[in-house]
Amino acid sequence: MPTSDADADAGSDAVADDRETTTTGVRPHGELVFDDDLQRQVYEFVEHHGAVTESELIRSTRLETDDTQSKPARSGAYTHEVVPAPGEIRAAVESLVSRRYLTDTGDRIRLALSAPPRTVECESGTVTLRPVEEGDRRALLETMRSVARDGSYVVAASLADRVEADSAVVRTRGDRSRICFVATLDERDNGGQTTRDNRGEAPATDDESTVVGWFHLEAPSHPAQSHTASVTVGVDPAVRRQGLGSALLEYGQAWATEQGFRKLGQGVPATNDGAIEFLEAHGWEREGERRDQYRIDEAFVDELLLATCLD
Repeated sequence: MPTSDADADAGSDAVADDRETTTTGVRPHGELVFDDDLQRQVYEFVEHHGAVTESELIRSTRLETDDTQSKPARSGAYTHEVVPAPGEIRAAVESLVSRRYLTDTGDRIRLALSAPPRTVECESGTVTLRPVEEGDRRALLETMRSVARDGSYVVAASLADRVEADSAVVRTRGDRSRICFVATLDERDNGGQTTRDNRGEAPATDDESTVVGWFHLEAPSHPAQSHTASVTVGVDPAVRRQGLGSALLEYGQAWATEQGFRKLGQGVPATNDGAIEFLEAHGWEREGERRDQYRIDEAFVDELLLATCLD
């Protein structure tokens, strides 16, 4: 059932004042804390690209340093680039992993999301709910566009375009941060055929699972709104009415609660009765509407605003 769009403080009291800090919309209680510019650059490089190898970090990381020795004192200091040693890069990665800012699987370094995988048994097989990975991008986009094809879920197509245009699926910095969780179906449990094979299409991934749903959260970075977020939830039409929409919504809301978010919202076309009923069945309430917000099949459609307050 599709619906429509609508870490804790990383530092500690003992952190020295000269550490560098960076604000982020995903950690609504505070700031990321870095010991030095190298750690900050490593984090920002991973955040920008989504998933990187250590060799890519080594090739791409440069530090600027003041040099007052090569010019007369009256000329003042100037800066030049320094290439960090591989051991320094490794130490920075290990420090960021220990703080749960990054994860390192040995072949790829990624942003860390504190959401343990959850397994759901449904009619189609075993489904795993987990944080998205960059390797899921193509399958996620296919599922979003599949959900958008029936015309009632107009935000899914726009969301797919934004995700495709960005360099990383997960964004934890900038004016609006975004986090995404996916539901993946173990294809071995589907009688030897994938969900997409049954529709006459090629499998969405190269491994033995495929993305069949998502929970997407966008959060503003401004402190006055950092306790709120807009979400979308979508499930592949081939596996609907098996409880996956409910499971994704509960999984995403539990993560948002742990992160300190207080309120989630969605904007739903007033003609999408199924989405409205789905959200209201999960305790969401109507807060208002916007006239003629969508144009669907050449007709203007109002948007119904729904929200839920988290414990």
